[in-house]
Amino acid sequence: PTRLETGLTSGADALVIDLDSSIAPQAKMEARAAAASFLATVPRRRNGPRLFVRVNSLDSGFAFEDLAAVIPERPDGVVMPRAQSGADVTRLAKQIDALERYAGLKDGGARILAMTTETPAALLDMRGFIGSTPRLVGLGWGKSALRVAIGAASSRDSHGHITGPFELARSLCVIAAHAAGVQAIDCVNGDMRNLGAVARECLEAARDGFTGKFAAHPAQIPIINEAFTPTEPEVAHARAVIAAFEAEGRPGVIVFQDRMLYRQDYEHAANVLSRAAAAKPSRL
Repeated sequence: PTRLETGLTSGADALVIDLDSSIAPQAKMEARAAAASFLATVPRRRNGPRLFVRVNSLDSGFAFEDLAAVIPERPDGVVMPRAQSGADVTRLAKQIDALERYAGLKDGGARILAMTTETPAALLDMRGFIGSTPRLVGLGWGKSALRVAIGAASSRDSHGHITGPFELARSLCVIAAHAAGVQAIDCVNGDMRNLGAVARECLEAARDGFTGKFAAHPAQIPIINEAFTPTEPEVAHARAVIAAFEAEGRPGVIVFQDRMLYRQDYEHAANVLSRAAAAKPSRL
């Protein structure tokens, strides 16, 4: 509970309350009660972090009990680990539907962020996540569960670079997320002492189309926020590009600062402004 309280003022966009891998089987009941109590008592501030609960996987035998404990307390969302396919996400959504109705809550209040690359089967069915449920708000990827599932000795080579299977998982996650029109969340870096590695991963993830990253420690959060929030020069350039297109009547191509810009450049500039508007005022 004390760590959850600390998370509220960490600067993160969302706080994930874990009932899954960090909780021993014999402590699941106690953890559910603590999560429900936290959700029930914490003040919901407009500028505060969204509150998500990472439930156990559907095949664990614990997932429905997790949901039954926390959904009545109105979490903003649920992180779904080890999703095998879009059908799993649909199944989870239906369980949340029933629990929200039973609790008399607004239908669709709890969103779903699905971890999509933690099983080999999921990698072969990434298309299935598209349109799986209106509750879907994001797709994330992780290395640890997949490494165990495929029997890989490591997810990185001797130079520290991500190896082929995990690079594939990363790429499929960001592509599937954008195909589904939801957030693409980069995996956590568990080395809490190596903030340089976190910064490098953030810049690479933002470059490649991810919109956020999981954090393992409050010290990582300012680095993540900076990397995924457009800078003032980027915002100014995006506004100038949009203004130039608008002045020409939004044609398919214009000349801007001695360069040819196409409709895709206009759309990219609009995305930059949208991300900047969604960022917290303290980070602009």
